[in-house]
Amino acid sequence: MANDHLSHPVPPGSSDLGSSDSGSSTTALGSSDSTASLENSPCNTVGTKNTSKASGGSLRILIIRPSALGDVCRTVPALATLQKALPHARIDWLVQKTFAPAIAAHPAVHQTLAFDRKRYRKLLLRPSQWASFGNWLKQLKHNNYDMVFDLQGLARSGFFTKVTGAKTRVGYANAREGGHLGYNHRYQIDPNLHAVDRMLALLQAHGFKPQTDMRLFTPAEDQTWADDYLKQVDINTQPFVILAPTAQWLCKCWPIDRFISLAKRLRDEKK
Repeated sequence: MANDHLSHPVPPGSSDLGSSDSGSSTTALGSSDSTASLENSPCNTVGTKNTSKASGGSLRILIIRPSALGDVCRTVPALATLQKALPHARIDWLVQKTFAPAIAAHPAVHQTLAFDRKRYRKLLLRPSQWASFGNWLKQLKHNNYDMVFDLQGLARSGFFTKVTGAKTRVGYANAREGGHLGYNHRYQIDPNLHAVDRMLALLQAHGFKPQTDMRLFTPAEDQTWADDYLKQVDINTQPFVILAPTAQWLCKCWPIDRFISLAKRLRDEKK
């Protein structure tokens, strides 16, 4: 029987921890060889690390936050919260395949479970993918998670939460699209909270002290490439700014004339 709870206090403010931008680009998932080897796997997994945490007696935890890119990055404080409270647990993250590189190198992530949304979109109309998707779900259940936290709160993520068969399945009592049906620990959290605050409030309601660590980590090979590139363009150790003026959704695009004004201001301030 599910446990429904009233709303709990909002954790310390963290609403300045970034904004969502589903249109930002990501790098390719792993090397060409490793990506190819995962292509036909029912439950694609990348980023396996911290093998000392995967010993037989470790608590197995799954975070479900598949998309979008900005929201995936803003979920890192929730990851840090779980790591701080349960330092010896194995924490996996179910994330959309295209966004997995954003968090795969985080030291708290044991493994990312890459969900290929493009492959399984409009599944009812694509019988050729039914067997593959069924195998993906079997693998998800086979991972035998002890605790699952649905930080997305939608029908699909709630369904994935239920499929895991975990003894403890935590989510929002007011999750949209009936997502709450997948949980047995439900908490009423104000939907108007900032996304970071809302996720931390959910974890706080379940007994975890919120951590606002928003750090993202870069794979060593990518950092090496970036360092080499900065040397090539003669930036090296000089301060620099990166502007990303585009997004997938026009409603998330800042007017281009404001980017121009900002760029000119940054140029003038450097002088």
